[in-house]
Amino acid sequence: MILRKDKPKFEAQVEGLRVAVEDFKKVVQSKLQATIDRNRDSLRAVLLPRLIENPPKGWSPPGGSRPDPDRVARRLETTLRRAFGSAEQLVGEMKVKLVFKAVTYESLKDPAFMDAANTAIPELEKLYQEHEAARASEP
Repeated sequence: MILRKDKPKFEAQVEGLRVAVEDFKKVVQSKLQATIDRNRDSLRAVLLPRLIENPPKGWSPPGGSRPDPDRVARRLETTLRRAFGSAEQLVGEMKVKLVFKAVTYESLKDPAFMDAANTAIPELEKLYQEHEAARASEP
């Protein structure tokens, strides 16, 4: 919870966080992609000789002849790329999203919310008071 007067300062801090997260995302994406590529290459090196020797049924051309080793290598590469995905797919949605929500009357009646709100904004007691009828004014 923030006071309306503190909103611009808060938004500036959120923008700083957004920039920091974007920078972090780039670093993570680069390192993760390098790891994905290394692991995919290792798996390809182990699998390719065995697949050339004994290709899956769907990889052989009609007639039962043995597929060309280059074709097996391309098919394996496509399959592994699809299976491993990319770092962009994994961290592409890493972002900061700012959503303001209004405080409702029901929120103000919730004791847990009010405890948290009073801790965050000590002057809240002065901002919100509830009475059964209109409060009398002092003469």
